[in-house]
Amino acid sequence: FFSFLFLVGFAWIRPDFNRQEIPDWRPVLARAEASLEKSELYDARSLYSRAARLASWREDWGGLLAAACGMKMLDRQSGPYSNVHTILVRAMMAAESGQSREGIAAVARAFAAMGQDEAASMAVGRIQTNWPEAIQDSGNVQTGACW
Repeated sequence: FFSFLFLVGFAWIRPDFNRQEIPDWRPVLARAEASLEKSELYDARSLYSRAARLASWREDWGGLLAAACGMKMLDRQSGPYSNVHTILVRAMMAAESGQSREGIAAVARAFAAMGQDEAASMAVGRIQTNWPEAIQDSGNVQTGACW
């Protein structure tokens, strides 16, 4: 019974378990950026978190990097227990599951830019030799202002 309730509750949280289309993270990210520009920091933080969650559900490392960039502008912390670090770890996992060399490299650059050289090395170490050299994935995301 408990496992049934857990699955029902989890399905409510994760739209893909209900076979619903997972909403795109890009409009949510745009709303977060607009909130940040208006100095509506509470709304911006909430929207960046939502964008990260949606990108995570889609296994989109680029969306996770973009959300981490937004969070970085809001958070003063960048250590291993920060929101930014957590989102970057999830981006690394998404890039790894998609066998994206480009995604892992982008996450490693983000960690390095935050002074987390051990995390950057760990990310690069996740690349497998049997991964394709280049694949069509989230590389179109612009996060140059952050990393």
